[in-house]
Amino acid sequence: MSNRNVIVHSNVESADLTAPVEMVLYDRDGAVVTLAADERLVFDSVYLVGVFTGTLTLFCDADDDNAVDAGEEVATFGGNISFPVGASLSFGNSPWQGQLGAKPHVISDASGDATASFTARVIGDEYG
Repeated sequence: MSNRNVIVHSNVESADLTAPVEMVLYDRDGAVVTLAADERLVFDSVYLVGVFTGTLTLFCDADDDNAVDAGEEVATFGGNISFPVGASLSFGNSPWQGQLGAKPHVISDASGDATASFTARVIGDEYG
């Protein structure tokens, strides 16, 4: 079954995101959506918030190496934060597109309470 044009969302909350966490995709009914090799995510909005001294990065891991490589970063937020602060990004007319089959992950370079969430649309290779 094709996931084309399905709107998905994901949310991760943790006290330690120093190891990359793959974000699970859900459709509007709460069913898990698996991204096929010939599908990509087009991000509409991203929300990153945390209390930590590092950065929080949302990325689409195209080569499954659990590292943020060139072209994989969707959004990064951070600094020396000692109270809940966040960044909300809306891509508007220029949405960010992931690479084909690239699964979304979130990682931080320091431990501390953090939340990452987004909404995106699944599109196929023919639109890339």
